Formats: sequence, C-alpha cells, structure tokens
Amino acid sequence: MQPPGSSLPPPPLPPLEDSRLEPLAASDIVGRAVGLWWRNLWPISGVIGIAAVPVEVISTLAFVRAGAALPWDIFSTPGAEPSPQEMQRFLEALVREVPLMAIGFLVGILGFFVLQAVAIPLAADLHFGRPVTIGRAYRQVFNRVWPLIGAYLLQFLIVLGAIAAIVAVFVVAAIGGGAGSALLVLAGVLGIFAAIGYGVYAAVRVSFFSQYILLEGQGPWGALKASWRLVGGTWWRVVGVFILLAIVNFVLNLPILIISGMFTDMAPSEGPTPFTFNGPVMVVTGVLGAIVSAMATIGAVVLFYDVRVRKGEVFTVAPEAHP
Repeated sequence: MQPPGSSLPPPPLPPLEDSRLEPLAASDIVGRAVGLWWRNLWPISGVIGIAAVPVEVISTLAFVRAGAALPWDIFSTPGAEPSPQEMQRFLEALVREVPLMAIGFLVGILGFFVLQAVAIPLAADLHFGRPVTIGRAYRQVFNRVWPLIGAYLLQFLIVLGAIAAIVAVFVVAAIGGGAGSALLVLAGVLGIFAAIGYGVYAAVRVSFFSQYILLEGQGPWGALKASWRLVGGTWWRVVGVFILLAIVNFVLNLPILIISGMFTDMAPSEGPTPFTFNGPVMVVTGVLGAIVSAMATIGAVVLFYDVRVRKGEVFTVAPEAHP
C-alpha cells in the first residue's frame, strides 16, 4: 500500500489469465453463455425488463384494442360463410384499425432492436466480470444509436441486393418459361437458391457489427468491414455456434410457450373477450422471452471475443474487468 500523498503511480493490475481470453470449444461457448445467464438472471431481468415491459404493454394494447374492435361475430356460425355485406363490414373495420396495428408493430420492432443492442454491453460486462448496471447498458447504446442505425441500414442494403437478385431471377425464369425454355427455368431456380445462399452468407459475415460499434466504438461502415474480415475463414464455425445457441434458446423458451398456450386455450372463443383475456398473457410471454433471449446474445459476445482471440487480434480489457 502507498503512503498518503505519495506521487508514485499505483501498481499495475495483474494480467487477466482465465478462460475468458483463451480459445473455447463451441460447447464451452454455449455452456459459458448459459452459466453467465443463469447466475446473473436477476440483474439481467432488471436491465432487459425496464425496456421490455413498456414495449410489450404498448404493442400488446395496440393489437388487443384493434382485434377487439373487429366484428368477429360474422365467423361465429359453424359451417356458414359470411355474406358479402358482412365481409365488407369486417374489411372496413380492419382498415380503420390499421393505424393502431401499425403503431403496435413499429413499437415491437423498435423494442426488439433496442433490447438486442442493450444485451450486448450487458453481455460484455458479464463476460469480463464487470458489475452490471442499467445506466451503463442503456447509456452505451444511446451514445452509439446513430452508428447502429447507419449499420442496420447498410446491412439492409446488403440483404436488399440479395432480394433484388432473387426478383431478377424470377423475372428471367418467367420469361424463359414463357418462351418454353426448360434450361432457362432451371437456371432461374438455381439462381434463386444461390441468391438465398448469398443472403445467408452475407448476414453471417456481418453478424458482429453491433459488437464493433457498441464495444469498440467503430463507425457503421468500419464495423461492417471489421465483422466481414473477422468471420472470414471461420464462417462454418460461427454458424455452428449460432445454431447451438438457437437450439438452447428454443429449449429455454419452450416452457414459456407451453404455459402461455395453456392460458390462451382457457380464453373464451367468441367475441372480443379472447383479446382482452390474452393481453396480459402476451405481455408476460414477451417480457420473459426477451429475458431468456439475452442468453443467446451473451453467447454471441463470448463467440465474438473467442474468434478474435483465435485470430490473434489485440484488444484491451478495461481494468474493471478484473474480478
């Protein structure tokens, strides 16, 4: 310990020597993600829940209100088809509720992206043993919100390129089919699969851009290029770990889906009551699902650092990362 008033610098922290900075097997990455998630379930629930609850309440209220306003009684007679006048009444009511449903949809989509982003700095703190706080997680996201939006737009353009290729192939196939050219139609079908394959390949190559933006402070284009470069040569391994995380995520979510389905089956089958009855069930299911899905984000962050370690990249672990 230094005497009071000493001008000597504090002694350096010892190097961080544990499995967090060593190459991990795919099963170890998934196991670490599940372990970190389970041991820190309460702080994770607080960080995720503070945004998930209002998002789920607003989006669910919008859909419940819109659904309850529709004249479902026209479908209540077994074996009877609604008359044209009844269908016209239903469609008019549906058009009136479209703005409300659009609000619910947009809130849900924005909430999904916010929760995905917030879980990334949260996962990094857990991985390196830093304390988890709500303010730190959300501040890190809000400080980088514009680069994130820019990267999402660029990613969308990449995927849009694949979609444009698919549409073009459909057009070529249709023209070829009209001309009676079986070879051209076959080429069109093969082109569709190739375009889909390209979209999947490109999505995986840029899958770590959010980590580079939120954890490394890079810009949109730099983050996409860094992710593309990082995944190069390890594409199949990254896909394999993502698949394992998706399977575990599904297994963890399964009890929630089964229980929510049981409550949904208890709802009355006629009138607006099912929407009113199922509203709270939808909110709870959405919030719990968001908390459980944080496990997959933790796994993606552990994988992000694992690939960097395997490729010999140098990155700084902040002093507060030490336990």
